[in-house]
Amino acid sequence: MVYTTARRCVARKRGNSADSRADLLNAAWQLMLEQGASALSVEAIVGRAGLSKGTFFHFFPTKQALLDSLCDRIADEAWRDVGPVFDRTDLSPLERLDEYLRVSRAWRLERSRAIGVLWRELGQEDSAILMNKVRALTVDRLTPLLADIIAEGKRLGQLHVDDEVVVARLLLEWLHASVEGTMRLLAERAGADPIDLALRRANATLATTERVLGAPEGSLHRVSRSDVELVAGNMPRDQLRVPR
Repeated sequence: MVYTTARRCVARKRGNSADSRADLLNAAWQLMLEQGASALSVEAIVGRAGLSKGTFFHFFPTKQALLDSLCDRIADEAWRDVGPVFDRTDLSPLERLDEYLRVSRAWRLERSRAIGVLWRELGQEDSAILMNKVRALTVDRLTPLLADIIAEGKRLGQLHVDDEVVVARLLLEWLHASVEGTMRLLAERAGADPIDLALRRANATLATTERVLGAPEGSLHRVSRSDVELVAGNMPRDQLRVPR
């Protein structure tokens, strides 16, 4: 059946397009990046997507449902990059752990502008909910996989821990907290050289991670100054709402 342009528009506004849900999520994400979480009204989202309110509520009965879907989307996107690392049989357990940290760091760097915007908005309830839920989803998904790597490292004598599941969850929560601490420091521009301080703290976290795992010093690749400078360049410089 051949649709005219007008009929395609009608079908789109009625939500018949298979891409309508994705269009709404794309619109919500772009609005958040451009204007902050306060811009996430139903009217603004459907206006940006070119869809109707009925279509919005068909896919997302509440605004919280939209935020939940955004969280799932961010976590799934991260998993597409990070997930394959856990299947790298050509790497030792310690090398896989190091590669996971490297790939996840690269993922954050590539999206540092978006992360910077979310951090600016973190004082707003919606952004705080979004980031906390993404963190929880990531930790829950990665804990058993990281625990398997640690357990294998124990069997091979590379790592030395008592409970791999507890250590895996602890490390993931700790690494997330380290990232947030780095962003807080850069956002506040604390100290004479916040980039140098953030770099030293990030690498101190990696050194401590090695000790917790019982791994040799230097097993995990360190963060570079250029990495921190890239994140700093995308952090907001005015009207900061940094959580305490």
